[in-house]
Amino acid sequence: MSATLAAATAEQRLAELGLTLPRAPGAVAAYSPWAITGNLLITSGQLPWIDGDLKFKGRIGADLTPEQGYAACRLATLNAIAQLKDAVGDLERIRRWCGSRAHCRWRPTSRRPRRC
Repeated sequence: MSATLAAATAEQRLAELGLTLPRAPGAVAAYSPWAITGNLLITSGQLPWIDGDLKFKGRIGADLTPEQGYAACRLATLNAIAQLKDAVGDLERIRRWCGSRAHCRWRPTSRRPRRC
């Protein structure tokens, strides 16, 4: 890893990749978008929201193309990172990412790519 990359903040690195964090989506039901217990931060499941609008709806292979499915997953991931920032104020306070899980809805008979 180059010294420049190592010195970059998380948000600078996102910007280098051409990505910007959206505003953290608010809860749309009776739950908290994130919770902190001790030094552990947990986020709820994230969807591809933009300003209160669910940008992508449906199943990949039926209602969405694989490219749209990829864009939906990317947006949901950016929303998850935005939730982290909302919870702690600065992404540089995050020291370890313990894991994440993603769920994609595919049409049952569609041919799925080997890697998403």
